Amino acid sequence: MSQRTPYQGKSRVWGEFRCTECSHYWASGNSWANCGQKCKTCDIMVYPFHQRPLDKPGSDDENYDSGAPHRSDLCEKCKQLGRNCRGGW
Repeated sequence: MSQRTPYQGKSRVWGEFRCTECSHYWASGNSWANCGQKCKTCDIMVYPFHQRPLDKPGSDDENYDSGAPHRSDLCEKCKQLGRNCRGGW
């Protein structure tokens, strides 16, 4: 597989996404190397343009997993695993 994302590690990271069709922007604490998320407006796969490690909750930064629901139906990693990529079902 060719490199599609800035991050090439094995852990879940913070990712920033922008749809090339509608310019919709979102950020997610469920970003992985070479995996994208579908734009919920356009239904096209979008790969993160920026990724960095997740911060711990309570830090001054906002790049952490807030525990918000994760849309497995839009996540390429979830589809690869056959389950929620956070580890839950």
